[in-house]
Amino acid sequence: MPAEDDPLKTPNCPACLTRMEPKGDPERPESVHWACPSCGLAKLA
Repeated sequence: MPAEDDPLKTPNCPACLTRMEPKGDPERPESVHWACPSCGLAKLA
């Protein structure tokens, strides 16, 4: 099972407690981070 599909390994946003989503920059694949779909907070993965 891929890590993106495992809800137990997906962090919650520290600001609003919404489940964060993995995001990345296609030009810089090493810059993967978590982003909150609700409030927009981002943090490094």
